[in-house]
Amino acid sequence: MRFQREVTAALGLEHPGIVKVVGYDLGHDPMYHVTPFYPRGHLSEQHVQTLPPAGRMSLFAQICRAIGYAHQDNVIHRDIKPENILVSEDGSPVVTDFGLCFFHNSEEERATEAWRVVGSRFYTAPELEDGRATQVTPAADVYSLGKLLYWMFAGDIFEREKHKEEAFDLRLREPRVAHALVYELLDKALLVKPAERFFQNGTQFAEAAETQAVRMSMEGHVLDLDVPQPCHYCRVGQYRFRSRRKATGQARATRYAGSARGARDGRVTECCQRPFAAIAGLGKLSSEVALSDDVCLPCVPVEDCRSAA
Repeated sequence: MRFQREVTAALGLEHPGIVKVVGYDLGHDPMYHVTPFYPRGHLSEQHVQTLPPAGRMSLFAQICRAIGYAHQDNVIHRDIKPENILVSEDGSPVVTDFGLCFFHNSEEERATEAWRVVGSRFYTAPELEDGRATQVTPAADVYSLGKLLYWMFAGDIFEREKHKEEAFDLRLREPRVAHALVYELLDKALLVKPAERFFQNGTQFAEAAETQAVRMSMEGHVLDLDVPQPCHYCRVGQYRFRSRRKATGQARATRYAGSARGARDGRVTECCQRPFAAIAGLGKLSSEVALSDDVCLPCVPVEDCRSAA
């Protein structure tokens, strides 16, 4: 049954990120199918944690795109893990092993699959635990993709939603912008209830991951100065908080920020090395800009960020 399922699913999915069946015989004893050979092996053999953050996020986005394509054809993988992601010679990921997949539009399958244990306990969505099959939706793969994303950046994994616990929180283990950007995705995917997951299919997750990959490649900032963030101007110092009472040029900074009202604790940001920062397309502006809802770190109004994007 599992072998037939894998062949059926693979034959119906034509995508460069999904393994292709080039031959099969389900009547032979034993049954067999033929796929291309991937000499580089699977993802867990590639030391992906040594790749630059943007490269890892881009690789993850490609995996999400492939899973999203399967979701469009009502196929839910249910067994996403590093060992089921092959790597082609050019480094592209290829999703394989659809032996546990679920055909979302099949009521007959929903009845026959109930209470059949599937997937890895470290990656399986909560609603699929103990073989439950009454709530199988693409959101189950979204949860597993979130666990895969954590593994790609951490190199280890855990059961359930422990990514915020002290022992597993990458932001505590190694505070950096890349990890903050990863957690923006994890917090939207690793939720117990499927309906509460911000991403409901692989394509939505892919779009968000692609955005984060761009932010990483451009060394973008996050709205949290507890995360070390390098100055865009000198590339040596890091942004820090400073009391507005001691800041200079507040009137000019307020002009660019739109309004200083609502600034948290009356604090502004500045580079620890220089009082000014140069922002592409805006010339030299004071980096001592009030932190408010209108400001995107380090000193550019949100509207300017959006127009630049």
